[in-house]
Amino acid sequence: MPTELSATNQPSPASSQILEDAWFRFAKYDKNALITQRRFVQQRKWILGLGVAATTLAVLYSTVERYLAPDNIGFPAWMGTWFSKQQFLDAFHFVVIAVPIIVTVLVAFSEKFNMGISWVMLRSSAEAIKKEIYRYRMQVEEYNPSNITSSETRDVRLAKKMKIISRRLMETTVNQTDLLPYKGELPPQYSTPKGDNGFDNMTAEQYLQWRIEDQFDYYQKKAARLGKDLRRFQLLIILLGGIGALLAAINLNIWLAVSNALAISLTSFLEFKRVESNVISCNLAASDLYDIRIWWHALSPEARKKRANVETLVNSTEAVLQTENAGWLQEMREALAEIYKERKDTHKQLPVLGDSMAATTPATSNPPHPEFQLRFTRNTVVPEPALVPVVQSDLGQDAPTPAESEANSSESTFAEVDTMPEPGVFTEPSPEVASTPGEQPIESEPVG
Repeated sequence: MPTELSATNQPSPASSQILEDAWFRFAKYDKNALITQRRFVQQRKWILGLGVAATTLAVLYSTVERYLAPDNIGFPAWMGTWFSKQQFLDAFHFVVIAVPIIVTVLVAFSEKFNMGISWVMLRSSAEAIKKEIYRYRMQVEEYNPSNITSSETRDVRLAKKMKIISRRLMETTVNQTDLLPYKGELPPQYSTPKGDNGFDNMTAEQYLQWRIEDQFDYYQKKAARLGKDLRRFQLLIILLGGIGALLAAINLNIWLAVSNALAISLTSFLEFKRVESNVISCNLAASDLYDIRIWWHALSPEARKKRANVETLVNSTEAVLQTENAGWLQEMREALAEIYKERKDTHKQLPVLGDSMAATTPATSNPPHPEFQLRFTRNTVVPEPALVPVVQSDLGQDAPTPAESEANSSESTFAEVDTMPEPGVFTEPSPEVASTPGEQPIESEPVG
């Protein structure tokens, strides 16, 4: 029988400290992810822009040189006061040669410092820490007071999870990056919705509002923004195709190289940003979150107090968010592999953090009711999803035995990770869910 939890809105001082440490690490990774992303995207824009400029300058130089070739062609008087025709052509030729060299240097710099890899790994690690913070505040699974021991409190378990995340991050090229420290309030203002201080234990209704509703709005707005970008870029590409046809019709075939270079540059940018697949994944994540919200609202007030239902709410939500994060990470792996001319099977330095952030917990001795089984069965654009168990396969777990706790204290513990549910449609369970015999209802106040 689960231990009845005390209702409190304030965490213990130790809990405040461990959450402060977790939020600080999240803020540090998040800040550096934003900085690295901005630098990397700006770098890609420069490479694509200079590539178009190199083609344009080459075509323009060929045209100008052919126009000025005859001896009877004079040079503009206002330009002749500074340099001669030959000096102008020599300078122009130097620029035509210099621009491709600059592009080559930028590409080599990008491959050397791997800013794209650092960006996606920092972002994924920050989101993994945030996931653990919300699971800790909702006291589910290994953070459930009924599953903890005197030698391994939930604070210790959160510290172990952060160690796993940080160690895996440091096994990538991020360890060669100068990570800037975070200075500011905790949690960062942008990381929590209005009304959530980031430290108090949460009720199921607060989790629904501060986690599910917040992420649902985020994915909807992101999908709308990316959809507009996709339509805008596709329209420009189509227009460039029409311009190319027009240039061919008026016998300006030499300028076709410029219009084609522009079209290829825009297409490459779309492929690099994975705009189309990101729109799809955001819409699917928003749809899954909406289904979870509908299922929760369909439960009776008594059913919402059952611990199994609360854990299902949290686990299903975090599985959807983790699936979207892992899908984005995999998409970016593919994009970076194309950029760096690497084969997918040799890109070993990018472990899928979404598949390996949480440590494996013991098998449950009190399995949830069959009607709780929530499955994700939707096909997705994420390549090669991992085969995983049902979302609720980890619910209701007991505390580890003393022998297991001693074994988990070794370094090998941090190599054990759980798997992430494969993407799919949230299947709505029965609104009226029978509780496990002898189970105590959860109080309406914050859990814990």
